[in-house]
Amino acid sequence: CVLDSPISIADLDTLRLLGYVLSACGVALCLPLLVFKLCIAEYRAFPARITTLFIAACTAFHAVVLLGAAFVADWDFEYYRVVVRGQKPSPFCLVQGVLFQFFACTMIWLWCLVAFVMYLVVVKGYSFERIGTMEKKFHLLWFGMSVMQTIIPCLVANWPAEPQLGAPYCWISDQDDQLIQISFFTSEMFVALVVGLCFCFKVLFRFVELSGAGSGNDRHSLEFAKVIRGYVWRHSMFAVGFASVFITIAFFVTNQIFANAGVWCVSYTAAVLHVVSVSGSGIISFAVLGPTRSNLQMIWRKCTSPVSWKTENRGAEEEFSGLVEDRDEEAGGDYGSFPG
Repeated sequence: CVLDSPISIADLDTLRLLGYVLSACGVALCLPLLVFKLCIAEYRAFPARITTLFIAACTAFHAVVLLGAAFVADWDFEYYRVVVRGQKPSPFCLVQGVLFQFFACTMIWLWCLVAFVMYLVVVKGYSFERIGTMEKKFHLLWFGMSVMQTIIPCLVANWPAEPQLGAPYCWISDQDDQLIQISFFTSEMFVALVVGLCFCFKVLFRFVELSGAGSGNDRHSLEFAKVIRGYVWRHSMFAVGFASVFITIAFFVTNQIFANAGVWCVSYTAAVLHVVSVSGSGIISFAVLGPTRSNLQMIWRKCTSPVSWKTENRGAEEEFSGLVEDRDEEAGGDYGSFPG
């Protein structure tokens, strides 16, 4: 090791504790958000259902991490027994590793689909009815890719999962010097990142255009501008959050590869960033996809006075509908509930 401060046993315990705390915060935030989305008809309907599924996967992902505290008494001993001595992982470790991989992959592809749907609606002007005809294909994509990325590593490795150093969970095996993780997770995450960011940038550019087209001093124009600014902020955070998680994971995997080659040891800083990016993804998801004050006010008005709510917002809805409509006459452009 060329670093002055290699990770100690105490550091490993701190990293696992940090992982538990962040995962607990993720569950505490995402579980109520999931219930909130399931209670609102607009969020249960497609395509907004995609973000509801994303929050469900995020909640399950962090719940799987927290299970490690209940079923594994000593992660250091479990790591030594499995990785160093080559013994078979416990049944819990195998199940946790498979579930961890599946829900992580699910979050990746659902993130990409959210960006794609926003692109279809905002840039291409697709109606929600038109997008609804693609629903089965969307579900087949995220579920099929997640299942393949989970099953194939189980078949090619000696065992599906093993304890991760300094992390409170088991994951797909590292027996080939991170080759399996790179082949069945990191590379797919990179593809989803590049494709999703392309859609995100196009959507943000379109939102900038819409903010100028909807300018005015009347109430509807001001309300419209507020909605547009909210979408720009949340969509920017959506892209930045996912990109940050990928870059951190890729940086950590690169450090592991160099460590296995004897170039240097994984630094404590890199390990902390890795734990924060993985276990802190629930907090990021809540910050990006959680209900805003305007959402809550809208839902409150809709529930307490549905007739007046529809009357008050009809003008703003018609304006929004016309601005996002594509030049293609086939493409609808009707107003509805965006993913988010």
